Amino acid sequence: MTAFQIHIIFLIMLFLYQPLEILLTRKRYGIYHANSFPWALVASLFSLSTLTLQPQPNSESTLPMIGFLLAIVIIVIVSKIINGFSYKVVDVAGLNLKLTLQKAIESTGMKVSEIDVVSDNKKNDFKIADSKKRISIEIKEKFLSKETYYILKFDRWVDRKSRHDILEYISDQMTRFELPEKKMSFKLIEAAVFVVVLIVLLGFFNARWLNETHYAIFDDEGMPGVLNVTAFDKRIVEVKQDERLLISDPEIIKSFYEEFSDTYMYLNTHEEIEDIQATAYYQITYGNLSQSIFVISNDSYMYIPFDAIRETSPVKRIMVDFYRLYGKKDGLLYSLSYDFNELQIIRQLFKGVL
Repeated sequence: MTAFQIHIIFLIMLFLYQPLEILLTRKRYGIYHANSFPWALVASLFSLSTLTLQPQPNSESTLPMIGFLLAIVIIVIVSKIINGFSYKVVDVAGLNLKLTLQKAIESTGMKVSEIDVVSDNKKNDFKIADSKKRISIEIKEKFLSKETYYILKFDRWVDRKSRHDILEYISDQMTRFELPEKKMSFKLIEAAVFVVVLIVLLGFFNARWLNETHYAIFDDEGMPGVLNVTAFDKRIVEVKQDERLLISDPEIIKSFYEEFSDTYMYLNTHEEIEDIQATAYYQITYGNLSQSIFVISNDSYMYIPFDAIRETSPVKRIMVDFYRLYGKKDGLLYSLSYDFNELQIIRQLFKGVL
């Protein structure tokens, strides 16, 4: 399992923790769940953006990332247990939410010992007698429409039943009033923003998933059957005469396979394949993915075209087609690290045939 896939799994766990509350409770009139852990999402996305993408799993880079995400999950869950949940309450004309909340608390058998008014009367904290429990009501304003609403937050509220009883009481009181309807213009703006954000996120995850997919130097079939070799003409002349050859000699292929199998590779996002090809001495193309190893004077690179990746499965076909709507690259470029001089080895392997 790759590092990016592990990130996605933990991110899904964070999001599922709150929707479970939504799925297990009936929809309340005028009361909605508020997302109370955007910081966790930001932290996870930040860690995603700073990952060093590696086509081969590396425990040294994966373990710290797993520890980081586990810490996020634990912190979020503990925070939820201690602080409870936040809810968005519609501002209904004619309903005194502060008074309604106090009556809702009393309906559960609890008593309000003190009410603190803070933030210029925009926030009220209700302290529960003989308990560390607190409920706060804070008035908010929507960015575009300037409509007001309330955030109802339960602090140190482990008791799920009493929390739900309070919400049910408030919801029942709100059914006596009509909820304000959103203007069509704001509905369209919200829908447009949602679609744009969704497309951007899908594009981000799609590109990262394409990059992070495990690509080995040689595919599952092992040693290739043939090698398409191009020896680039490095003479300073106007008309280059590159030499191309199809190698099927099993001894040469076996030597190439054994020499170039063991390597450390990482995604190269800084260089262009055209620049690599312009400086390369050799290009060796092989395998089902038509991957190419480019050998230059003191380095080597592997390039896999998206056209080849696209044909591997229906899912990859969709991913590549979607990437082409916004991406500019035609394939994936990886830097290879060997403990020998690649150019010297290639010259020895192909000596006599090129």
